[in-house]
Amino acid sequence: MSKLLKITGYELKNLTRSKWTILFTVFYFVICESLFLLEDKGEKVILSLFNFILLFIPVISLFFGITFINNEKPFIELLLSQPVRRRDIFNGLYFSLSLSLTATMLIGVGLPVVLHYHSYKVAIELLLIFFGTSVLLNQVFIGVAFLAAFVFSDRSKGLLFVIGFWLFTFIIYDIAILIISYVLKDYPVDNLILFITIINPVDVGRILLLLQFDIAALMGYTAAIYQMSLGSFLSSLVLKFILLLWAYLPYFISKLIFRKRDFIL
Repeated sequence: MSKLLKITGYELKNLTRSKWTILFTVFYFVICESLFLLEDKGEKVILSLFNFILLFIPVISLFFGITFINNEKPFIELLLSQPVRRRDIFNGLYFSLSLSLTATMLIGVGLPVVLHYHSYKVAIELLLIFFGTSVLLNQVFIGVAFLAAFVFSDRSKGLLFVIGFWLFTFIIYDIAILIISYVLKDYPVDNLILFITIINPVDVGRILLLLQFDIAALMGYTAAIYQMSLGSFLSSLVLKFILLLWAYLPYFISKLIFRKRDFIL
C-alpha cells in the first residue's frame, strides 16, 4: 500500500504541475462560465454543458491518457526492475491520472456552478447526475486509453485504436442506429436498440441525463425508446449499472494484461 501511495503521489504531483492540466481546467471554466452568461435557465446550462462534456471528455481522456502512458514507459520499466508489485504500479498510474483529470473537470465546471447556483437554482439531483455521469465517462475513456497503451506496444497502433474508438462512439454508432432503424422500420426493433445502446458509453451517459429532464422523447431516438420501454426510473437504474460496468471493465482488463502478460514495454 505504501508503494502504491508513493507512485500515485509522485505521478499526481507531476500531473498537477503539467501545463496541460492547468489548460484543461481553464478551458472547462471558460466554457462553463460562458454558458451561464448566455443562458437564462439553469437546466438549459446543464444540458448545453453536458453536450460539451460528451464531446471533450472522451478526447481529453483518450489522447492525454495514452500519451501519458507512452511517456511514462521508461519510468514503468524502472519500476518493474524494482521489488514493486505490478498491481501497485498499474494502480498508481491509473489513480493518479484519474484523480488529475477528474479534479480538472470538477474544478473547471464545478466552480462556475457554485458561483451561479443561487441565481439559477439548479436541482441538486440533476447536478449529482450530471457530475456523476461526467466522472464515470472520464473513467471509461481513461480505462480505454490504458487498454490501448498496454495491448499495443507500437504507439501508432495504440493511437489508431483510440481514434477508432472515438470515431465509433460519435459517428459510426449513430450511423449504424440510423441504418438499422431504416432497414428494419417494418419490424419491432425496440429491444434490439436497447441492446445496441450498451456498446456505446457516450449514448448511455447522454440518455441518462436526458431522462432527468423528462423530455427524452424529443431529444433522440434511443432515449425515446428507453423512456417508452422501461420508464424513466427503471431506465435510469439500468443505465447507471451499464455506465458503472463500462467504467470498470476497461480498467480491469488492462490491469489483467499488465499483470499477467510478459511483454516488452
